[in-house]
Amino acid sequence: MSVLKQTEKIRSIVVSVLCRKNRRFQSEPVFAMERCIEKENNLTRVLLTEIFTNGLCLVTYPCYNEEQRNLSDICLDSLLRLLYLVEPEFDFVSCLDEYSVYAYPVSRFSRDVSDEDIISDYVNNFNDEDPVRKYTIEEFLSYINDECFDDLGYWVRLLR
Repeated sequence: MSVLKQTEKIRSIVVSVLCRKNRRFQSEPVFAMERCIEKENNLTRVLLTEIFTNGLCLVTYPCYNEEQRNLSDICLDSLLRLLYLVEPEFDFVSCLDEYSVYAYPVSRFSRDVSDEDIISDYVNNFNDEDPVRKYTIEEFLSYINDECFDDLGYWVRLLR
């Protein structure tokens, strides 16, 4: 899995934990990603005052304009700091235990097949000769480390 995909997985975990309940802050400084016309992203320092369960947050810009934004627009570094503030005991390892590694054959699936199709094929065992396989993260890592995984014959996806 690429670093970008891993980062997005971490971001989605952090956002889902922060959005479990409405939260209020005393103007917590965070950095928000701003999309510019030139297709470059800039970081703007804003003050976060509230997080809502629907994935939105309330931020105030330096010129005191208040605005609702998607929590996923907040820089990952800032999100991790917020997570530590509200849940200092949060354990990523136990959170990752909710995930499984699905290996699905290149011969039967395109790389961008939907998560639902992968899980459905695994549950219904559609093909005995070239099945979708499910591993715990530890099992999968041991197969990789022992060089027992056919990385040319299978796509891999981390799914909940």
